[in-house]
Amino acid sequence: MDTNNLKLRVYSSLVLFPIVLFPIYLGGWYFSLALVFFVTILFYELITISGQQKKKLLSILYFFSLILVILLWDFIRPAVIALLILLSISSLCNLLIIKKNTLWTLYFLNYTLIFFVFFYSLMNNQSQDESKYIILFIVSIAILSDLGGYIGGKLIGKKKAFPKISPNKTVEGTIFAILFPTIINYLILYLMNYQINKIILIILIVFLSIGAILGDLFASLIKRNFNIKNSSNLLPGHGGFLDRFDSVIGVTITYILVVYFYELYAMMQL
Repeated sequence: MDTNNLKLRVYSSLVLFPIVLFPIYLGGWYFSLALVFFVTILFYELITISGQQKKKLLSILYFFSLILVILLWDFIRPAVIALLILLSISSLCNLLIIKKNTLWTLYFLNYTLIFFVFFYSLMNNQSQDESKYIILFIVSIAILSDLGGYIGGKLIGKKKAFPKISPNKTVEGTIFAILFPTIINYLILYLMNYQINKIILIILIVFLSIGAILGDLFASLIKRNFNIKNSSNLLPGHGGFLDRFDSVIGVTITYILVVYFYELYAMMQL
């Protein structure tokens, strides 16, 4: 195992952890502004990767657009959600029907906007305390999945899992990336005496852990398409925001889908 790189990852994580934790804990405008800055940096990284010539102008426009969305959220929330759905459909149609990957800015706009809308609406549309626990739950699964995959892959990883997408990922590391967050999160919630069906809890965490892996693979697919190793050098040992938070986005999208299908199932039972 590359102990120097592991140490660098740990040190970066120790610095990054309070930067992520404090805005979540404080909530309100602290959280909103931190989210806007994060999503804008992520968007900038992504369009830089794709070679977008007007990346600075687009990122500035994106930043102030998100601020405007926050200021007018109560009035334009349905329009924002409708735009997000339209972007998602447009991206899928372009990818699956037209089968072209030239509209990367559209993909990245949709990719980052899903993340922004989910976390902002989550923090502002229900109990602040409940929202904070859900966000920390999502982030913890992503972090533990990354850590488990890294440790498992380095210690006992032999067989390649996704050689065409991410050559460094192994079957053993992938299994660790599911087991690690599942066991640890289950134990934490069990010790907290969290009232939920244990089987449902395990299934949920497994699904979200798989979402973390898929998020990581999607980011790997993007980087492989543009022949780069890291999205940037912003975070020592990790690369850029995309390299660190790709699994968080994967867990987030999976969580949205799980909640949607659960609510759809509950409606069908009425």
